[in-house]
Amino acid sequence: LAIKLEVEMEKAGFKIASYDVFKLKTVRQLATVLTSDNVDETMIKAEDDKSSTLPVVSEVATEEILSNRVLIEGIKPFNEIYYKNCFYNSAFPVIELYGRSINTFLINDVPVFSYDEDSTEMKLDVEYIQVNHIEKLLEEEGIMVETKTSSKNIVNDIINSISKKRPVVIWIDCFYESIRPEMYQKSHWPHTLLVYGYDESAKVFYIIEHEHRDNLSYKPRTIGFEDIINSYNGYLSNFRTNDATYYEFYYNSAMAQKKTDKDNGYLFLSYINTNKDLIQEHLDYLNKFTLDLEKLVMDKSILDESIQWLLNGINNIVNIKQVEKYLITNLFGSESECCNIFEEIFSNWIFTRGAVAKYMYSGVYRQEAFRSLIQSVSRFYELESKYYAVLFQMGKEL
Repeated sequence: LAIKLEVEMEKAGFKIASYDVFKLKTVRQLATVLTSDNVDETMIKAEDDKSSTLPVVSEVATEEILSNRVLIEGIKPFNEIYYKNCFYNSAFPVIELYGRSINTFLINDVPVFSYDEDSTEMKLDVEYIQVNHIEKLLEEEGIMVETKTSSKNIVNDIINSISKKRPVVIWIDCFYESIRPEMYQKSHWPHTLLVYGYDESAKVFYIIEHEHRDNLSYKPRTIGFEDIINSYNGYLSNFRTNDATYYEFYYNSAMAQKKTDKDNGYLFLSYINTNKDLIQEHLDYLNKFTLDLEKLVMDKSILDESIQWLLNGINNIVNIKQVEKYLITNLFGSESECCNIFEEIFSNWIFTRGAVAKYMYSGVYRQEAFRSLIQSVSRFYELESKYYAVLFQMGKEL
């Protein structure tokens, strides 16, 4: 969406980079940049802070029972990154509610490149090597979870959980969710909702939900009881497996281990070093990807046939790299050597995605632009090798 906006703005005579569009979350911020030609980070942070606190539950009492209304205090949307699937963006606000760090969960998955020779689409991908099961991590953080594979009375179950001050995450089918007009009665899509309150008189639940499938715009919203019933049962009908569809969270401080982000930094480096051989071996896939991409983008007819899956594959890697950037910045600081190297890696992926997306949305093919793209992509192996060399050395110095 950001790339599409950039293309349309260029057609209208405005110059703005998609990288900046990702930072700008409101029309006011975008208008300021268009008139000043400058991205003011202070302005963005101030407005983000303001918007995240407007309807947030911390402004109400822990149990505000007015017209049979109950809200759990302190739940805030998490819009920093998209991690693996929507379940985590629903669960992270609960983890932060209990004063625990999501970095504990991010370090648990070690990203390594993979390459599928038999794929008819993008062969390069990133897979996660999981260190511990998430149930073990939650328990160590003192976060207890009670689950159901299905609920026979979803409204009553949620009300009972919230009345005990226990947030709930449920799986739904967006096809039945009327507050999502881009999905409602149009597309069946598995999704999760974080529920933190209810109003029995108004027959609504208070939830954390985003506005569009393709962006991070989670915020407090309300949804009717009937919508919850229909969308939850729709999920059971269309996507049900043997996995849990209902999660009730509560905190047990006696079970929580004392852990700081410094401890998480040590663990992160130890997990990276444990998988050192696999990481280094799989970096070679970046060179294969460079050759694959060159064949695609230097032939317009082949590119036209491949453009959609190519963009989807690159976008998936960008999302994973964004998580990695967020994590190492939290653990080691933005001025650290590893972060400086990674910033160049991330910028190159953003540039790669932008070049492919611009062609898809504009239809204007410039071979010179794609030659420049290949030069940029050819540096991935060098930069990733340099980045991991720094991490391996940091691990040795523990």
